[in-house]
Amino acid sequence: MAATNKNNHDDGDEISNGGAGRHGLGKGILYQYQGFWRSDVGIESLKYFQQNFKALHTDLIIATLPKSGSTWLKALAFAVVNRINYPCSNKNHQHPLLTPYTKSQSPMADTNNNRDNGTETSLDLSKEGAGRHGLGSNILYQYQGFWCSADEIQSVKDFQQNFKALDADLMLATLPKSGSIWLKALAFGIVNRINYPNSNNYHQHPLLTVSPHDLVPFIDFKHLHPDHSLLDFTKTSPTPHDHDSPCRLIATHVPYPSLAESIKNPAINCKIVYLCRNPQDTFISMWVFMNKVRPVMNNNNSSLSIDEAFEFFYEGVSQFGPFWDHVLGYWKESVENPHKVLFLKYEDLKKEPKIQIKKLAEFMGYSFSIEEERSGVIEDIISLCSFEHLKNLDVNKNGYWQNLIESKIYFRKGEVGDWKNYLTPLMVDRLDRLMEEKLHGSRLVFEN
Repeated sequence: MAATNKNNHDDGDEISNGGAGRHGLGKGILYQYQGFWRSDVGIESLKYFQQNFKALHTDLIIATLPKSGSTWLKALAFAVVNRINYPCSNKNHQHPLLTPYTKSQSPMADTNNNRDNGTETSLDLSKEGAGRHGLGSNILYQYQGFWCSADEIQSVKDFQQNFKALDADLMLATLPKSGSIWLKALAFGIVNRINYPNSNNYHQHPLLTVSPHDLVPFIDFKHLHPDHSLLDFTKTSPTPHDHDSPCRLIATHVPYPSLAESIKNPAINCKIVYLCRNPQDTFISMWVFMNKVRPVMNNNNSSLSIDEAFEFFYEGVSQFGPFWDHVLGYWKESVENPHKVLFLKYEDLKKEPKIQIKKLAEFMGYSFSIEEERSGVIEDIISLCSFEHLKNLDVNKNGYWQNLIESKIYFRKGEVGDWKNYLTPLMVDRLDRLMEEKLHGSRLVFEN
């Protein structure tokens, strides 16, 4: 029986530097901790895990002794759980197991050494706290005041730490289901109208064959398309992608305070276009969309009822929410620095598209000439990027985004006021009162 002394560590004990360890079958000196042997670094990582890890109902823990088939079990478990996301029958699809990905998908809880060298991994849970269910496709964690999935947090951290804004950059910012795909198409069409004129009925235009989500990628989802040239943050050229655009067009759902510092730097002429939508329609569109992607993203076939989803939205626990914090962050910055941030409303784009698109083009530095206006270029772009036209393109009807999500579910109705078909009078009253409280004094109002 082992003696009860400082060689046998309790949870809160420091590892002694003198005489506590011994040589054994392992890497370096081993120490006895809670009855088993581990290195000093391994014990500290294990303590961190014991103190900070919060188990969720859907968690799966893989336990082994070293060299007992850990890698094989990880691969099997990952393949079984993700067989819908990565079907073996799709020979053209790159399964994550074919790349050096297994450890990052199933990290060792007791070997989280990266936090000691300044890098943060998916096991650094102390800053995000416990995850919870919300209006999202996965378990949501709170990060810097907003909610998103663990994978999105890692993509956002990479963006914050490594993205270097260029003077010509254009950032398109939205909340999910607030007109992101429409804004991407409009911005791409405006910026590239010289490259792809309507001389041949836009026959060769990229928007006819490529999803706007691929032409203008989200930095928040870098984990889903890590090889996209626009998401290579080491780039210093303003023309890094295949379509010869004169600038970098990049999208984000990240709230303004959490953007990479170089974007907010007044010395850099990077501009931000923010599009928002009234909270009622945003909620309904988000609820319908999340119920469609939940089975794909986390193998969860259960749908959120509108009552459950409404409470999440009302509490602010929605993807990249709370709604009010997100819109106010960009709204206040647009008021203080109108040359840096353009604040647009979905409802205004629907009501007066020509006026709003001229405003958008002028802000981005791509104003329409008098000749272009006379020849109907603005109307051509409106038609090319209209909801109905985009929705009926083959790439958006039958394609898949990142081989995961059917492109067609990004296009539902695109209407203003559809919430009236779903929300009860009590829900409407509660949401109206909440918005009045949260937006009070900002002079920001929404049309329903």
